[in-house]
Amino acid sequence: MKRITALFIVLSLALSQAACGSSDTSAEAETDAAEVSEMAEAENNTENGTDSAETSETSDVSGALDIVTDSVTTQAFTDEAVAEEDIETILTAGINSPSGMNSQPWHFTALTNSEIISEISEAMRANMPAGANTALAKADIGSAPLVILISETEGNDFNIGLACQSMALTANVLGYGTKILASPCSLINSDYREALDIPEDMECGAVLIIGKEDTSLSADEVTAPTERNSFDDVVSYVK
Repeated sequence: MKRITALFIVLSLALSQAACGSSDTSAEAETDAAEVSEMAEAENNTENGTDSAETSETSDVSGALDIVTDSVTTQAFTDEAVAEEDIETILTAGINSPSGMNSQPWHFTALTNSEIISEISEAMRANMPAGANTALAKADIGSAPLVILISETEGNDFNIGLACQSMALTANVLGYGTKILASPCSLINSDYREALDIPEDMECGAVLIIGKEDTSLSADEVTAPTERNSFDDVVSYVK
């Protein structure tokens, strides 16, 4: 295509000169050749730029699909703080999630206060049944630097589930690991409502913990490996 365009330009110049009844001097020929070369190069750069953009877009889509289809629960986090701008982006994903009749029956509390997080974690461990293993390696509410509480009005578990998943996937795209918890909700609703700014007409229904994954630990060191059910076991087509 680039070659055809350059030839077309040369032909146009020749026809123009013939119509004027003149022929190029050596200097004029060099000038025309330079113009042709510049125009061909400009087109080449444009097409290469388009190809690069298309390649980048394809790569972005492929990467996003990998995150959505292969997301896993993170069981070990580092202490690295989640950037403020990333927290806002994650919360925005939750706020903009779909809900029945666009009711938006939720409230989000972003908790980064390490003292409160540790206090809740320790209280949960203290309330575990006698004989329970309190040294489990699996991540709990005290394992990550960012905890997002999703509160709801009664009967909106499904809606806050959508918001929770939207935030989890957004965090994954930003390079963070996530884990969704329900076990801390009872303690939070009974003992930490005021401290965590939970609205009076709502209760905490889900907890999302977020942070950088600790890759120094293998999966076997953190939790027993589990497999996903196969596609054929859980999917039916009705045509």
